[in-house]
Amino acid sequence: MSSPSQESHVAIIGGGFSGILTAVNLVRLSRQPLRITLINHARPAGRGIAYGTRRPEHLLNVAARNMSAFPDWPDHFVRWLRTRSEYDSVPDHELREKFIPRMTYGDYLRGLIHHFLQSDGVGQAPVTFDLIEGEACDLEPTESGLTVRLSDGRGLSVDRVVLATGNEPPMGLPGAEALSDHP
Repeated sequence: MSSPSQESHVAIIGGGFSGILTAVNLVRLSRQPLRITLINHARPAGRGIAYGTRRPEHLLNVAARNMSAFPDWPDHFVRWLRTRSEYDSVPDHELREKFIPRMTYGDYLRGLIHHFLQSDGVGQAPVTFDLIEGEACDLEPTESGLTVRLSDGRGLSVDRVVLATGNEPPMGLPGAEALSDHP
């Protein structure tokens, strides 16, 4: 493991909401040098299943006023919406209560990647960020931390791992296969 004065390396497995917010908050709040590697598989980073839809009728189930990514900046999402032409003239009291399309929230999360993870000097300490589009398939403990094995055979040596893989698909109902061709 890294000492407090050395750069610590954290791998985050999963590039949806939880993975992105973990990475962003590590950048914002870390007081020591840090290297973050986000390993994302199957969908664009920041979208995940929940915000990957491109259908405007798929709405958030929470009003915009409660969707800020940051508890200490409660109006962050509403202020971000104001930067988009489709919301710039909506009265504030209406915008705060609006249920926004999920795809728009995915755009917000992707914007956080660009602002916090791909920009220099936004955190308290130097942070290096890498995005790997690939699949993590195994974790191996080592004397100095862990090795994350990727499906392409590469190994990534890290100090810590965050599993942010989201919800697994529900299990099928027992006996459902027998009913699949049933009228």
